[in-house]
Amino acid sequence: MKTSAQIQVAVFGGSGRMGKELVNLICKETKLNLCASIDAKSAVTLGNLKKYFPDVVIDFSSPEGTVQIAKWCAQNKVALITGTTGLKESQEKSIQKASKKTAIFKSANMG
Repeated sequence: MKTSAQIQVAVFGGSGRMGKELVNLICKETKLNLCASIDAKSAVTLGNLKKYFPDVVIDFSSPEGTVQIAKWCAQNKVALITGTTGLKESQEKSIQKASKKTAIFKSANMG
């Protein structure tokens, strides 16, 4: 159950190994509320994510997915934490550009 003091968290890549672990941990933490879990098969998409009102998105998806969610977070002023690996230089630049509009924490070694 959500309370106003909780941080609203969306997990992008929620069906992957790290995504599943994050979903489980967030659900156990009283200061966090899982407002959405997004993956290829979920009903939540980038098109309708805004209606879930995330304060932060945690991303463990693919390099292409990370670029998409970074752009979305920048457009919607939502903080992003990403642990996706294997980014190409052009993808790194896209994330860096998004970081000029919203807070982004990126680390390739969170496992």
